[in-house]
Amino acid sequence: MAELLSRRATLILLLWGALLHCSGAAADSVCGPTVILSTADADKVRRDCTTINGNLLINQTTEEINLDGLQTVNGSLSVWGCARDDTECPEQPEPFTISSSTLSAVHGYLGVDRVAGLSNLTLPNLEVVDGVFDLSRPLDSTYVDITNLHTVAGFFIFATPDLKTLRHNGLREITYNAGWGRRSIYVTQADVDSLDSLFKSPVIGNIYQAGFDLVPNVQELNFGLESVRQVTFTGNGNLTVTLGGPETTTMELGSLGL
Repeated sequence: MAELLSRRATLILLLWGALLHCSGAAADSVCGPTVILSTADADKVRRDCTTINGNLLINQTTEEINLDGLQTVNGSLSVWGCARDDTECPEQPEPFTISSSTLSAVHGYLGVDRVAGLSNLTLPNLEVVDGVFDLSRPLDSTYVDITNLHTVAGFFIFATPDLKTLRHNGLREITYNAGWGRRSIYVTQADVDSLDSLFKSPVIGNIYQAGFDLVPNVQELNFGLESVRQVTFTGNGNLTVTLGGPETTTMELGSLGL
């Protein structure tokens, strides 16, 4: 009997220890503000974090960054790099990729700014960015996968002359966020042949500005956004714009410039 009680006590202690271990592992999955400088830093985030409470900064890296396992950033996700003409930056790096197959929400801004060498940005399951989605001068980017991104406070792609592939099902809502300025959808200088995912279907929310310029491969566009204060298409060659998409029922445009 004493031996049985001893075994039961041992089992209880083992189970309690396992519970504490599991609780610790769960707590460890929530990380604070994080800076990634290398593949090794990214690997640590993959192992330890499903949620980051705070901002995530990927800073001046030219290494492969894979963040599979990370699901939520409760802050902004920023990728900072160097322009090719910056004398303090290294020579043109080899192409590299930043990716996460699990990231679904960024509760802040998502920005990529002057990242030489970044050829591929793959975030196929990202659905919501509470702030602005902004790709600004990632001059070497050829491929962007944001297949499921449907809600943002604004959407900008700026100075991506080599961008040939934009995988994206479509926007559904532009939210109002006072911290991120006017609600806009705008693309400038890209090599893609379609921007239907941004302009063809109605989007919830009154949009301040929508359009694109210097995207010469887009020859035809069905413009289905229903409420836009300012629409502008410039520098796009022989572009044919049809007002009204297949799901558009009403349309209110403040101005239209071609």
